[in-house]
Amino acid sequence: MLFHYNTLIVKLFPLTKSLKVYLNQEYINKEMLFELEGLFSWLGNHIEVSSVYLSSTGSIFSKGFNNEDIKNSESEKFQSYLERIQKLTHSMCYLPQTFIVDIKQGAFSEASEIILGADIIIANEKSSLTFNHLVQGRIPQSGGIGLLNSKVGHSRAQSWVMLGKEVKINELISSGLIYKTYNEDDKNPETELLETISNQSQISRIQAKRALLESVIGQMENSKIYESIFAKAAISVEDWKEYLRAEKENKKPEYKRARDISITNETKA
Repeated sequence: MLFHYNTLIVKLFPLTKSLKVYLNQEYINKEMLFELEGLFSWLGNHIEVSSVYLSSTGSIFSKGFNNEDIKNSESEKFQSYLERIQKLTHSMCYLPQTFIVDIKQGAFSEASEIILGADIIIANEKSSLTFNHLVQGRIPQSGGIGLLNSKVGHSRAQSWVMLGKEVKINELISSGLIYKTYNEDDKNPETELLETISNQSQISRIQAKRALLESVIGQMENSKIYESIFAKAAISVEDWKEYLRAEKENKKPEYKRARDISITNETKA
């Protein structure tokens, strides 16, 4: 067996020179990050693979982090997990393969950011996305600021992030983020796309992807820096830990007041 993972199911299809990758659990954890990093490294050395179809075995793409996995993490460690997701998201932009992400019926939190690295996104007609970071005491760091901005425009990105409400399929389509939708009867919505890509000149396809990347690469690299800076500041306050505590106790989180933090910083200065 060429690929053996615990959190992923990976299948190679020589006829279309494609790789199908399925997240095999509903939450992201450390093992999944490690396995995705290894797979992406493999893809970088196998340019004969023309396309990658990334989806899940469940009804949705992913729910993001499992709170049980991160509740005992220190802020620095949690920050490192977010930076690894950021790297995976941006890796899809740089890898030579054409990435198709099928979000099925949706994604939440950091999982909503991972999909932004795709070249093409498809979705079930009942799908939605939720950038619900703020209510969890953290901010998007893995593409949910910079990449989202470049793909759907500043106004939409601003409302999606600042409100954190469910973004319905109609708005996802009108924003241009979703290429196409499919219904429950379509069991293999990716087939036509993978066949189309397999008939393209590999060199032309790789060069076209790189040329498209060059038009936004400055903004992308800049966004990686400021996303990390502001996310690190938010993580250090540890409102994300308060969210986890309150959720476990079925209470409303008691987040720190911005005024109190400001006074503390002024006193230290």
